[in-house]
Order: sequence, then structure tokens, then C-alpha cells
Amino acid sequence: MGYMAAVRALLLSAFFSLSWVSALSAEPPPTGERVVLRSRAIAPEALKAELGLRRPQASIVDFEGEGEQWSRAEAWTLVIVERSPVGFAVSVILSDGRAYDRVVEADSAQGARAVASTLANLIAAISEDRVAPDREAVTLESLDPTTEEPPGPSDQPLEAHPSPPPPPAAAAPRPEAVSTPVTGAAPWSISPRVGGLALIGVGPPRESGALLGGGAALGIGARSPLGAIFGVDLRLLRRAAGELSLARVRVSFWAGYGLERGLFGVDLAGFVGIEGWSVRSMGERAAVLEGSDEAPSSALSAGLRVAPALQLPLGSSRRLRLGFVGEIGYAGVLDGGLRAARLSAPSTDGGADVAVFRVGGVELGLGLELRLRFNLSGRR
Repeated sequence: MGYMAAVRALLLSAFFSLSWVSALSAEPPPTGERVVLRSRAIAPEALKAELGLRRPQASIVDFEGEGEQWSRAEAWTLVIVERSPVGFAVSVILSDGRAYDRVVEADSAQGARAVASTLANLIAAISEDRVAPDREAVTLESLDPTTEEPPGPSDQPLEAHPSPPPPPAAAAPRPEAVSTPVTGAAPWSISPRVGGLALIGVGPPRESGALLGGGAALGIGARSPLGAIFGVDLRLLRRAAGELSLARVRVSFWAGYGLERGLFGVDLAGFVGIEGWSVRSMGERAAVLEGSDEAPSSALSAGLRVAPALQLPLGSSRRLRLGFVGEIGYAGVLDGGLRAARLSAPSTDGGADVAVFRVGGVELGLGLELRLRFNLSGRR
């Protein structure tokens, strides 16, 4: 009997010890984002319920019920909703001073649902750095004229009637908010670019060496809100061998997709190009294509390019992009078809011709580029 009692006591002690250890090791639930609602056009409780369905991880509180306690927190998101001539003017202001203004076109019956959907998409886009702020360095003091309730009983019907009356002139939305379209993605942008590169030959012909030339590239590209990219580039290459020099000028068109995550971006695109080339000796054009008196002067190319880069913000609508460019493709001289050309010159000792240059074949381009990106937003 004493032995069985000792066993039972040991088992109970182990059970309670494991329960105590589990309770200590359990992590507290994650703390969600803190959203403060300040709405004069939609009943705060209705807007809070709709937004809570779309952002369940958020801690949503009423501006009036919280007083000034929310402003003492390290991070907060203030949401201001007011009437506008076409629906509702929405402003999202972060504790770091960034502000985002939107207009939601909806009637009073669908106001809470439409505004909550726009807010959920906008807050998600802000957290993923997919949208630029409309204003910066915004302080709570600068919002006092906007966030204070005007005196008088005119605000009482706003929550009692589905169609609230227009607010007084002093509470009219900011002009920049009215002209901002509702969007959760980045706007259209253009990117002029400049870079330098080296061209390396892969595969035959190999007689003239692997380095095919070096030079510079200029271009301009565009990016859609969905990530589609396209543009045009101008590439200039040169290589010298003794008194001979090879010059290549290519115009290429490319299209593909650009992926962006915060400060990092990568472009993947296909390209096609047409290229003019010539070999000169002492300023005069030289015929070097297998002894031909009239060498072809054009080539066609196609391939793929990849461009990872680091993007540094320069204000709310500009970014400086510094990255690497890799390009692999095939080029062919237009000489009864598309083929790699072995460019030769007579030897100095009167023997067989010597290979000095190459145009075409499988070519690998490696270089660096610098871009300045401008957002084409609809703000004024």
C-alpha cells in the first residue's frame, strides 16, 4: 500500500510539473496593429465592425473613447473619415508622420462596407511598402483644425440617419484628398537609366578571344501598377585590336515583369534587338568578313535579361535604383541568314588571315546600371 501511494504521488507531481512548465513556456498572443477611428460621416461602431472583419489582427479603438491615450503609444494608425462631394474622404496617418489620402465613391447605405474595404487594402499596401505617402512629416498639432468637432447639434443626426447631411464648410475635405484615386498598388512609373557593361562570347567562334567588347547603355523603361515592365535601350560597344577597331550599336526592345519587395527589386524580361556594326582601320572602313569586299553591317539578336537592384527612396514619388544587369542571348549577322561572324584581317607576314573580332553567336552581357524612377501618380 505504501508503495502504490508513493507511485501515485510521483505521477501527480510529474503531471503538475509538466502543466506548470507548459504554462510558463507558452508565448503570449501577438500584439496586432493599433488603429484609432475618427469618423464623423459613418457611425464608428459600424465602421469598426466592418474593419474588424477585414483586419482581425488589428486592435481598433474609437477616437472619442480613447481620449489622448492612443497618441502616447510608440506606434499607431489614425484613420479619419469625413464626407466628400462624391462619397467619403479617408485619411490614414501613421505615428511616423506619413499620411495617405483616398476618396471612396459610395452612398450612405454602403459607406461602412466600402470604406472598410478601402482601409483594409490601403493598410495592407502600406505595411508591404507598395504605396507612396501623399504627405509626410504630419503632426497631430497640424490636424487640430480637421479633427476637432464643430460645436452645435448638427453632428447628432450623423449616426441616427443613414443619409447624413453635408458637413459645414469648415469640415470640407482637403483638396489633395479629393483628387487622389482609390488604389492599393503602386502607380505607373518611368525609369531613365544609364549603365556600363562588358560582352563575353560563349561558344564558337573562339579564335578572337572571349571578350567581345565593352561600352555603355542608355534607356528608358515603364512599369505598370500590376508589375508589367517594358522599354527601349541603346547599347554602344567597342573593341580595338592594333590599328583595327570594332564598333557595335544596338537598339533593343524589351518587356517582362518586375517584382518589388521593400527596398529590393528584380526585373526579368525578354528582348529583341537590331544592331549595326563596322570595322575601321585608320578611320577607313575595312572589309574583314572572310575576305568579302562588302561586309554586312547589320545583325539581329534576342534573349533574356535579369536585373536585381537596391531601391533607395528619394521623397514620396522618386527612387534611385542601383543594380546588376545580366543578359544572355544569340546574335546573328544578316548574311544569307543569321550566323556568327568571324572577322579576319590579313596577317603581316603574308600568311593566312588572322581572326581579330567576332560578331554574333551566344553572347553574355554583364554590367551595372543606375536608374531614377518617377511615379506617375494622379495627385496634384
